[in-house]
Amino acid sequence: VGFMLVYGYGGLQKDYKSARVLFEKAAAIGDPNGHFNLAAMHMEGLGGTPNATQAVMHLKEAATEGHIQAQHQLGRLFMTGIGVKRSCESAVRLFEAVAKK
Repeated sequence: VGFMLVYGYGGLQKDYKSARVLFEKAAAIGDPNGHFNLAAMHMEGLGGTPNATQAVMHLKEAATEGHIQAQHQLGRLFMTGIGVKRSCESAVRLFEAVAKK
């Protein structure tokens, strides 16, 4: 439902704040998709203020659980130094993990 609220699918109106609440609840119980979607909302500032630090934290949680998109996005952040100290070594490690899947 959170995803539907972000994009206005299924006849629902876009509601970023409600979507963020749902993703926060999912992340709180350890759901990797909840962490990933919450990270995207933090990066873009949807439903609140942009916060790269929080985005990275949620991406790391999702990536640790094997979430491929989170691993890829986190690799991109390490490659560019957005929200984290730039580390090509960490980026390559994450990209290799994605490639193996």
